[in-house]
Amino acid sequence: YFNSYPANVKALLSSGIARCQAALAANQPGVQPDLVKAAEALELAEREAGDLQNRGDKAKAYVALRGVFDAKLGDFKAHAGKAGISDVITRMEADAAAATTAAGQRKFDGAARILAASQAEWPAYKQRADDYLAYKPKRDALEARLVALRKEPQAAAAVEELASCDLYLRQAATQGAGGDYKSALDSITVGDGAADVAQSLIEMRAEMAALKKDD
Repeated sequence: YFNSYPANVKALLSSGIARCQAALAANQPGVQPDLVKAAEALELAEREAGDLQNRGDKAKAYVALRGVFDAKLGDFKAHAGKAGISDVITRMEADAAAATTAAGQRKFDGAARILAASQAEWPAYKQRADDYLAYKPKRDALEARLVALRKEPQAAAAVEELASCDLYLRQAATQGAGGDYKSALDSITVGDGAADVAQSLIEMRAEMAALKKDD
């Protein structure tokens, strides 16, 4: 029966399988002359084999789930927006280590529960990484735009609008710190609108200054 298990499952049960095989070999007719002792030893080996089969089925379920878990963790670590889910990656790595420890202690049910605990949240984690990827470059662009606008000679014409941009950037930073990159992107979009107004005011003031100079 154990030969039907995949190699990675058998590896988790190797010590128990070895004991059963050793007991079987040591108590064959012609090897163990005391038939009573042989029968008792084989009965104990048969019980262990039954227990081992039960644990083997649980180990098989754990190994299957572990493959799915490790693949998803790999996807998250390879995502271009992984900085937005760094806390998720850290927790999943800790879960993977805890599951490995539990499996090493042959607590396969517990190991599987550890891996399954976050599974329902995986789509939300993926969405968060996607949202971060959409938010980060626009936030950086607005920050750079704000710096450039403040360097304009006529920046004083848009003091309130530039301050409004700062407000939306801070709001976005707060939302991002809470993992709500969708709302953070909305704040950046509004901030971009304020920057458009600031730029228009600055350009108008520059045009007026140029006209006065021509006069």
